[in-house]
Amino acid sequence: MINGAHFLLYSRDPASAADLLYAFYNGLFGVELPPGSLGAAFFIPTAIVPLLFLTHAMMFRLLLQSRGGPVRPS
Repeated sequence: MINGAHFLLYSRDPASAADLLYAFYNGLFGVELPPGSLGAAFFIPTAIVPLLFLTHAMMFRLLLQSRGGPVRPS
């Protein structure tokens, strides 16, 4: 049985991951900034955003496995 917290996680994680992918795609191809115009902020889309997406994928995997019992390390 899914309680309220699990429902919120199941409903929000795919939506936020889709939003993160859309923002990443739009940042790469939609804005068309000249190279070097971001300065030090270039670190955000190149290093932090992929890590955020990775944590979303890991959380969703853990959520899907939590139904069947303990999570086994792979």
